Amino acid sequence: AYKAVKSIQNVQVWENMAQMCIKTKRIDVAEVCLANMRFARGARAVREVKDQELEARLAMAAIQLNMIDDAKQLYGECKRFDLLNVLLQACGEWEEALKIAEEHDRINLKTTHFNLAKNYELQGDFDRAIHHYEKSGTHRHEVTRMLCLENQFGKLQEYIENSDDPDLFKWLGQYVESKRSYDVALKYYEKAQDYASLVRLYCFLGEINEATRICMEEGNAAACYHLARQLDNQGQFREAIQFYEKSGRVHHAIRLAKENGMPNEVMKLSIMSNDLHTMANCARWFREAGMNKEAAQLHKKMGTIITHPIAGDDTDDFDMDYDPEEEIDRAEFEKVAVSSYENKRYKRAAGIYLRLKDFSRCLEICLEHDLVINEDVAEAMTPSASDGNAQERREIILKIAKLCKRIGLFPLACKKYTQAGEKVKAVKCLLKLGDVDKLMFFANTAKNREVYILAANYLQNSNWHNEPEIMKAIISYYTRAKAFEQLSGFYADCSQVEIDEYRDYDKALGALKESLKFMVKSDSSNKEALVEDLQERIRIIEKFIHSRRVLESDPQEMVNLCNELLEMGNIERAIRAGDVFAQVVEFFYQRNQMEEAYKYIEDMKSRKIPLNPYIDSEITQNVHQALGITGDEDGDDDGVDEDIEESI
Repeated sequence: AYKAVKSIQNVQVWENMAQMCIKTKRIDVAEVCLANMRFARGARAVREVKDQELEARLAMAAIQLNMIDDAKQLYGECKRFDLLNVLLQACGEWEEALKIAEEHDRINLKTTHFNLAKNYELQGDFDRAIHHYEKSGTHRHEVTRMLCLENQFGKLQEYIENSDDPDLFKWLGQYVESKRSYDVALKYYEKAQDYASLVRLYCFLGEINEATRICMEEGNAAACYHLARQLDNQGQFREAIQFYEKSGRVHHAIRLAKENGMPNEVMKLSIMSNDLHTMANCARWFREAGMNKEAAQLHKKMGTIITHPIAGDDTDDFDMDYDPEEEIDRAEFEKVAVSSYENKRYKRAAGIYLRLKDFSRCLEICLEHDLVINEDVAEAMTPSASDGNAQERREIILKIAKLCKRIGLFPLACKKYTQAGEKVKAVKCLLKLGDVDKLMFFANTAKNREVYILAANYLQNSNWHNEPEIMKAIISYYTRAKAFEQLSGFYADCSQVEIDEYRDYDKALGALKESLKFMVKSDSSNKEALVEDLQERIRIIEKFIHSRRVLESDPQEMVNLCNELLEMGNIERAIRAGDVFAQVVEFFYQRNQMEEAYKYIEDMKSRKIPLNPYIDSEITQNVHQALGITGDEDGDDDGVDEDIEESI
């Protein structure tokens, strides 16, 4: 049947057949009809919904054929009320669309109201638009936008007055404030119960007493914070501290109390904060001010003894809040450390040994129990250059580095390995971190051959062919390390990238010549074989480039050179055979020598070389048509599908 109608050229006939296909629910044949109508947009629309239900696909085809009633019926049959809703909106049947949305498509009900409101807005029917914007829940933004654009400020003000919506009152207050109508703005802010804006505006107008009254009555955190900032700037520090405290910004209050020497306020606020870190900082401030009694009171409140090196028994971090120069009872501290360790309070024990500067024992506990440390603790563990034996210091630093590496602190591990002079281990930590910028910075300053090679090897796994700086760094590192074999291999990789990604054989040839130059300098055990291989690849690429250059001046010479290349058994080691075939096929195609072009296309197929990456599908199709060759002679359904795609 398909062969019988294939010769029909009348578009109207195909359209009538497509309409019959909708009635009989034959979407496959409908697609063929749309293709033969040369209705590309319609065919594409149907193809894009191929994953939907059969009735939904038929409905889309019906829409393309202007069969709107059939499309509505089909959407109803498959219960795709969301698509039916969209169709009704597009047809302007808004009442029916709202009915469908309310009964069957509730999830899109607000969207339907919004689209209808937009429609009324375009028609200038603002009352109905406002009604449906409210139904869609977008009236706070859309109604104000619409009426402002239409310069109907009186109607907008009336609408907001009648709405009793705090958000709209706040918006109107901000609007009239921008017009410098401050009294009116205060009225609307009060209606909106926007105390932060009220306090802000009163402060701007210099009415601090009124702002203070509102903060005291309402206790709004944002309002109190703004008033506290204003009082802070005006030098009324006690009042500012009061309102910082009322707003919950205790740290700001403590800062202000410290700056103005108010120890009673500092003590009260630090206890109020109920935060160990804040209390420890306040205790340090008291000690620095010589008020040891107050500091001791805070430590007691924290549940600790001031001589203990850790702020709590079971904290997750080491507390560095102690004076290193303070005299301590070593015997007493060692007893506490031993007791803590026996009771499996390992972090507390490690912290005490750190306080005692017994770095070896501290590190032993950390390594044994995988304790997590930070940079401050690591630096505290590191002996200074003037402390003890240099070899012992180096061993301690290496243990710190090992601990940091184990717990995943690779930047810190790199730093410690560098301090110990182990640059290779340091760069391996950076490799685990995967930060290219830090790796390149370290390699540039390392001046170590093995570091250069490791860095260059790692950078080859990055996107170096799109990052010129990384590519330059790889070449620089291999050159500094005198790793000529690896540098030769990198240039060979560059050559292959130019061929595979860009088909630029001129640049590929240049990269291969650089590869050969450095291979000659290398001390590889199989140097001669590698040099011979590179020379052969260079000869093959040079021959292919020469064939391109003589294409215009001596076409027969080009064909002969390409045939010689294709007869070589090792062509793929240097160039892609598909590129050679493509050059010959395009040459004969341009000269309308279709039989010769077809011969090379068949040769490609026999070698199992895919056509698409190398030869334009249009060229292949035209060659087949010119010689009367069809893609599929069996006449099955797949042939119909291919004809459809070609027609589209």
